Amino acid sequence: MTAYQASWLKYHHPLEFFVGIFNQQPMGFYSLETLKEDARRHGIRVLNPDVNKSQAVCVIENNAVRLGFLSVLGLGGAAVKEIESGRAKQGTFGSIGQFLENTGVLEEVADNLADAGAFDSLEPNRRNVKWEIGLRYRPINSQLSLPLPVQQDMAALQNPSDWEKMQGEYNVLSLFPPDTLCQGYALNFSEKMTCSKDIPRLRDGAEVTIAGAGSSAASGPAARSSSSPWKMSSATSP
Repeated sequence: MTAYQASWLKYHHPLEFFVGIFNQQPMGFYSLETLKEDARRHGIRVLNPDVNKSQAVCVIENNAVRLGFLSVLGLGGAAVKEIESGRAKQGTFGSIGQFLENTGVLEEVADNLADAGAFDSLEPNRRNVKWEIGLRYRPINSQLSLPLPVQQDMAALQNPSDWEKMQGEYNVLSLFPPDTLCQGYALNFSEKMTCSKDIPRLRDGAEVTIAGAGSSAASGPAARSSSSPWKMSSATSP
């Protein structure tokens, strides 16, 4: 009965289904990245967290799933309450300084939000965001400091590459909302690599070389441990 109900909900109300599934993580075998890709195949976009738009949990926004603050590594209930309280007091955060001043979150939490893209609407260059966080952050229990300007200490840092953004998002979200994990690396794959969409056209017994990112941890005798999520191997089609 549960499987039937879940299948019915996914078919008729996919957006609500995936919001519910995302908010129940961690659960089951499938990773967030796997679930996100399934959502993409059903026409559901997944949006990065945003300091002015996100709630504690994932919510529906413009026919998409907006990731919640609790989806970000290191953010617990206390940090989320600080952000929501600061937003209620300040209104929409107009700058990174306003966010830090009105929330009092730890520097690590702010840095993780930056890697998750939560400040992109305020400053699209995530290196600049983390630099400014470092300049402005003051521990709550430290001596009261004067709100001195930091603009003179800002540096013109190079934008992180798409690959670096992907790594940062995956490290703190366990998924890459805008695209597939392999998309940014595809141009570096050898021409001898076989695209999965081409496999059905190969002859029986043809050897293929594939590459991919392991997004779910397997168990049992077939499982292999590795310090890297990237796998490359050769296989023979049945």
